[in-house]
Amino acid sequence: CDFEFLSETFKSFEPDSVVHFGEQRSAPYSMIDRSRAVFTQNNNVIGTLNVLFAIKEYREECHLVKLGTMGEYGTPNIDIEEGYITITHNGRTDTLP
Repeated sequence: CDFEFLSETFKSFEPDSVVHFGEQRSAPYSMIDRSRAVFTQNNNVIGTLNVLFAIKEYREECHLVKLGTMGEYGTPNIDIEEGYITITHNGRTDTLP
């Protein structure tokens, strides 16, 4: 993600919100070889950092909607609830978003 382009875009449009779809979404692609893994990390991690810093520098009140996939959370042997869920693990309990 080109930060200069992103900066100019934020200055021009002054968005109230951003829906961030700008990531390379194929895990198998990122595992083909080193160059594709590096591309995926640069694109996904640095791209997201650039979006966050553009918001911070040019439009702090802008809302970010960051989308992801189930792959980020794994595939637990329980239902993934909407909203908050109470978890007990090793004798400790907490409520998680």
